[in-house]
Amino acid sequence: MDNAIRSIEELSDEYKIQGKTKKMMDTIKEIEHIEKEYDSVIQEYHELISETNSNKSSSGEMPEDSESTKKQLDIVLSRQMKRVSIPVFTGIKRDYAFWKADFTACIDSTEATEEYKFLQMRQYLRGEALKAIEGLGHSALAYEKAKERLERKFGGERRLVKKLINSL
Repeated sequence: MDNAIRSIEELSDEYKIQGKTKKMMDTIKEIEHIEKEYDSVIQEYHELISETNSNKSSSGEMPEDSESTKKQLDIVLSRQMKRVSIPVFTGIKRDYAFWKADFTACIDSTEATEEYKFLQMRQYLRGEALKAIEGLGHSALAYEKAKERLERKFGGERRLVKKLINSL
């Protein structure tokens, strides 16, 4: 959750740098909404666990340990949260940093297999971006190579700074 919030905050900062005030404000509102929703779910969860542990204690059962509690919390949170949509990246270099932040927060930072992440990546690429990763296969190694190719072709701070300077 912290990684997702951090990635969304980085996205907001990028919007600020590029002067995209409306997108920046929308992103900040989304962060606030997610945090409120998260706090609400956490509160509900703690009440539920407290009630459950209280009932178990009174019946002589052992209360749940913190590891199973964390797993249950993750399940509750994932069911409560609204799905986030990732934009499709077509190969426009100025859009890469935003797409990468979204993709990293929503897919790359998950515990899914590399093969599954690669299938997800392909869904969010079109045009030049999709062509850049063609022919890599569908393995975990192919996923890492695809990320490297996209970063090499469309990423890099130097490119972003140069584009920002040129746009001024």
